[in-house]
Amino acid sequence: MDLTKPLDPPFSRGDVHYEAELALLVGETLTHATMDEAERGIVGIGLAMDLTLRDIQTTLKEKGHPWEIAKAFDGACPLSPFLPLSRVPNWNALAFTLEIDGEERQHGEGADMIFAIPSLVAEMSRHFTLEPGDVILTGTPSGVGELVRGSSLRLTLTGGLEINTSVVE
Repeated sequence: MDLTKPLDPPFSRGDVHYEAELALLVGETLTHATMDEAERGIVGIGLAMDLTLRDIQTTLKEKGHPWEIAKAFDGACPLSPFLPLSRVPNWNALAFTLEIDGEERQHGEGADMIFAIPSLVAEMSRHFTLEPGDVILTGTPSGVGELVRGSSLRLTLTGGLEINTSVVE
């Protein structure tokens, strides 16, 4: 799903929560990659809106069931266009924000991540092969919350990416 188009999650299934995240685009096969190989294997960076059907997730958790259906539904993870890495000075200088109706709700910086991006990608490649076209979400900063019909969203990323979109009424 395209993050530049209005979001239309299945509100009929209960509360929908948002998580803004960095999205990495893999450009070459990575398996047991070194940090340098992992860094070279990332060809683009963008933003994702990782959506969760929170009521369904809560019910499934209470029953001890897996809750992937709360995360894997049509339109669950809209992505922005990807910027080439040449637009990003370095991983630690990365910053992204999510504003909802003009209020900043989430702000994340590469320097604040628990694991540096190349380290994260290298570690993933030790457990499973990453293929060209794979997209990796890196986790979300604080500030997740409920998505509300009719809201206006603005997402920005270092390097000149700005997305203005909305949630359907």
